Amino acid sequence: LVFCSTITSLFKCFPQGKCHLFLQKLGFGITSCLESFHRKYHYVNQKMTWTDAQSYCREKYNDLATFESMEDIEKLSRPNMDNDMIWMGLYDDPNSWIVNLGNDTNSWRWSATETTSRTGYDNWSAGQPNYDQGKDLCVRMLSGGSWTDTFCTEERYFACYEG
Repeated sequence: LVFCSTITSLFKCFPQGKCHLFLQKLGFGITSCLESFHRKYHYVNQKMTWTDAQSYCREKYNDLATFESMEDIEKLSRPNMDNDMIWMGLYDDPNSWIVNLGNDTNSWRWSATETTSRTGYDNWSAGQPNYDQGKDLCVRMLSGGSWTDTFCTEERYFACYEG
């Protein structure tokens, strides 16, 4: 149970009429207190490009999986854990590079919210992200839960979330 003083409920709705309940604490600013604590993850045993996987997840669930902690990653059960890399909902926004005249480590956005991580959580593999040829714009998760950037046109299994 999460406790916040002076709680206000808000709904954020996405395409297809799916909505999330957000509880927010009001104070010197608005800070997130709890978001969709009943989130469920779904492994999809079908290979698609990142964009096609995103469309599939938005049609059937909410979106590609968003992970704010290792606990979130551990909620995902999938076959072939030993050697499978799957798409997740993180992608790079090269438009943000223009401001920094190069690769921006804060340019990674979650598909569901179009924002960076609220918690600051990431789980990049060593040497990642590496922006290979400036074309590694989508993120895949390895079997142990770590992340690497890669081409979005690869066909991979993927994880969606709902709730």
